[in-house]
Amino acid sequence: MARPLRVSDEDQSWELLKSIAIGRQGSAAWADAEDRIRSGGFNHDALIGQAVQHTLMETTAAFVEALDERPVLPNRTLNHLEHCLSANRVATVKCLDDAAEAGNAMSQEGVRFAFTKGIICQQTFYDGLGARRFNDIDMMVHPDDAKEAATVLTGLAYVERHYFDNRTQSLVPISKHRQAMYRLSPDHLPHFTRLNPGSLPSHTAVDVALSLTWHGSPWQVGVGDALDEVQVVGCRIPGGSVDLLALPQEYDLIFHVLHLFREGWFERTVIEKDVRLSQFTDVVRGWGALEPAARERFVNLIRSSGIELPVAWVLCHADAVFGSTMADECGLASYGTWEWMSSMAGRGGYLRWDGDMEQRLRKSTTVSRTRSEKPEILNATSGR
Repeated sequence: MARPLRVSDEDQSWELLKSIAIGRQGSAAWADAEDRIRSGGFNHDALIGQAVQHTLMETTAAFVEALDERPVLPNRTLNHLEHCLSANRVATVKCLDDAAEAGNAMSQEGVRFAFTKGIICQQTFYDGLGARRFNDIDMMVHPDDAKEAATVLTGLAYVERHYFDNRTQSLVPISKHRQAMYRLSPDHLPHFTRLNPGSLPSHTAVDVALSLTWHGSPWQVGVGDALDEVQVVGCRIPGGSVDLLALPQEYDLIFHVLHLFREGWFERTVIEKDVRLSQFTDVVRGWGALEPAARERFVNLIRSSGIELPVAWVLCHADAVFGSTMADECGLASYGTWEWMSSMAGRGGYLRWDGDMEQRLRKSTTVSRTRSEKPEILNATSGR
């Protein structure tokens, strides 16, 4: 009789992390994570290491905090999780205050804008619990208002084209190579950064996007349309809330999806920083947060913008990792061919990468790539 295959401690830790990542209280994923963490059988160090690698430490900490019974984890591990969550909550409140300040100044100058990604989804996808870590304040600005937005931020003491150097605790200019990249790809303004001496975070960075896709992309989504219908999101802080302007729900999720596609499909960004489990987590949580009417608008936006391929690339990979059914529900599953899902854009041509997305996420090294022909589906879809 064949011996049953043994699931390794690291595999158990990975499955636990996946359930923690997408679990909201009352969901099947939350219940699965509770069962797994109570039953043991996973490697504590592997869980923490994987959570760090995939920017899910704070999400893991918030899950552990919410459990009715203290889980069987080493005391130092529990203390570290508590510290990470507390620090992130303090940093989030500071960023919300800074975002409100910038938003008010933008509105006074008539700049068309909305906040996006982490500063918004920490509330809408993660319930404002401090469970979503983010490194900067993301904004979408109408490209016609880019100069005015830059003027507003410099007027608030943000320094353009500088980043925070942790070693010197100071702002230093971005490299000439990075400056050239901004000139060649004018879909973003160079980062604006401001020091916060003696505070968390030690600095505030503002990332201003001028497009929902990227410069030269064959896929485009109307920024003007998105900014014509901004919504107000009340972001929870101790003792109250901070109101921020945000993209409509369907545009907000589309931006998450297209940003993930950009980072996961282009070789340049893959080499610099490959995709993380937390990015797919945002997409799954974002889909779960949409009401039926918003889901219908999301699907209609995909169709009207002709962005089926990049969205399918992300949704099919997310479904394979988490067992979700987003691609089917959006009518995009047929786009998820092996040829398309394993494709990547390299310099001067196309590439193919090995394995599946789950294997790619678990690799500690950059995924291996080989030269390939242009995916046939690109020729068959709107000439792209």
